[in-house]
Amino acid sequence: MANKKGQAQIVFLVIIIAIFYFINQSLQEETKEPMVNIELTQNGCNPVDFAIKSGTKVTWTNIDNEDVILSLDRSGIRLNGGESFSKVFVEKQQVSYRCGSKIASIRVE
Repeated sequence: MANKKGQAQIVFLVIIIAIFYFINQSLQEETKEPMVNIELTQNGCNPVDFAIKSGTKVTWTNIDNEDVILSLDRSGIRLNGGESFSKVFVEKQQVSYRCGSKIASIRVE
């Protein structure tokens, strides 16, 4: 009888642990912010023009060996080779930016 009670307790604990694990996984999925990665070079960027949802994090990464200037929000951001810059867009808007010699845009919906 004691053996069956011990087995029942172990099964109960395993079920509780599994429930907490799946709840935790679900919460982690919900809290991940959407992300977009943009590759910068002296010749431009990829992707160029696109739409995102409000709350999306956009990361520009210089994949060139030379410095690239990212012009965004009336400021120039110098990115050395391999460096990145990120910004989360919350407000609905049309954002124009210059990467290298090209002009690109993001539509925040």
